[in-house]
Amino acid sequence: MKLKRGQVEKSLTSDYSRFLRISFARRAKPWEMIADRLSKTGWSWGCVTALNSEGRTIWIADAPRDDGKRFIVRADKKLTAFLELERAVCIDLRTEQV
Repeated sequence: MKLKRGQVEKSLTSDYSRFLRISFARRAKPWEMIADRLSKTGWSWGCVTALNSEGRTIWIADAPRDDGKRFIVRADKKLTAFLELERAVCIDLRTEQV
């Protein structure tokens, strides 16, 4: 069966738009990039949400390590929690090197 020119172009366009949707959907979120860096440097990590005493949602992120070190942070947003967690780990690593 021979396709008409318009059908081929429409097919290629829809394939390309599907490719773009998949590509953008798979792009890592900033907090995922931080979590990946923590994992690569030997830290485990976890994240949960909870309600504070005022009924507001807070994010709690923690990073335990096999050597017994552990960092726990709380923030209003998930990205903020991971940024603070990464900061705490980096400060610890710098003080170890001194």
